[in-house]
Amino acid sequence: ECQVGREEGREETLTVASVLAKGSFVVSFSSTSSFNLVLVSAHLGTLCMGVALTALLNLTMEQIPRHRSTLMSLSTVAMASSNTLGSALGGLALLQFNYEGMWIIIGVFGIIAAAIFQFLAIDPTRDKTRE
Repeated sequence: ECQVGREEGREETLTVASVLAKGSFVVSFSSTSSFNLVLVSAHLGTLCMGVALTALLNLTMEQIPRHRSTLMSLSTVAMASSNTLGSALGGLALLQFNYEGMWIIIGVFGIIAAAIFQFLAIDPTRDKTRE
C-alpha cells in the first residue's frame, strides 16, 4: 500500500486538535454577552469541526483499506446517531440549565471526546514492536 506524502500521525493530531478547539470555542462563547464574539467563536468552531470530520474520515479510510466499506457504513451510522443523540441531550440540557449551561456541557463533551480519542484510541496500523 502506497502512502506517499503521509506524515506519521497527521490525521490523528488534526482530529484531536480540531475537536479540542471546537470544544474550547463553544465553552468560550457560552459565557460572553458580546454578539460579535459569539458569532466569531461559532464560525471558528464550525470550521474546526469541518476539519475534524474530514481528517477523521480520511484516517478511517487509510487505516483499514480492506474493510473500508464496512467502516464507512459504521461511520455514517455513528454520525447520524450522534446528531440525534446530540439534539436530544442538548434539548434536555437546555431545559435543565438554560443556554449558558447547555453550551458549557456541549463544549466539555467535545473536550472529553478529544481526550478519549488521544489517549484511548488504538491505531491498528501502528507496529507495536516499534513502541
